[in-house]
Amino acid sequence: MYISRWTTLILCTFCVAVVGAEEQSNPSGTEKNAAQVALKYHFAEGDEWHFTLTDKGTQTSISPSAKRSAINNSSQAIHYRVVKVEADGSALIEVIVDRFRIDFTVTDVQNKQHKLVYDTDSQDAPPAGLQGVKTSIGKPFAQFIMSPAGEISELTFPQAIQQNQLKQTEQRKGLPIAFPSEPISIGKS
Repeated sequence: MYISRWTTLILCTFCVAVVGAEEQSNPSGTEKNAAQVALKYHFAEGDEWHFTLTDKGTQTSISPSAKRSAINNSSQAIHYRVVKVEADGSALIEVIVDRFRIDFTVTDVQNKQHKLVYDTDSQDAPPAGLQGVKTSIGKPFAQFIMSPAGEISELTFPQAIQQNQLKQTEQRKGLPIAFPSEPISIGKS
């Protein structure tokens, strides 16, 4: 599972759906009577948030003897599902991939193009190296406990995944954002 840099933008949509605000006094006194809010997630068992991650990019490598290029136009339909909510407001959340589509073209040093095109919604057999992708669709990819502040703990992977996918997920790529620990003023970022 590859997650692009646009994940943060997509996750903002997720945050809008689950964020609640608690008004607090302004402890710093920098803005007279300025309202501040503590950003928190409010989970409900059974809640789901669906979104699509799209990865588009071109990479070209040029050396004195050869030029290579790759074009990627891939997407994943993913959703989060709240499985259980604890008394402290934290939740057990599953990440489920609903669909995976890849359109990847590599031009080698002999200027030959090699295409890899596959969609898990098709009836076609997966190409070499992607056999496990179709069988993983619709099943939990990852599970984690998330606090109302967005802190992640107990990140587990029910399915076998590749090492690079593990590293990306452990770096919070594709996971909901964490909120600041201190209240912020309305209009600040």
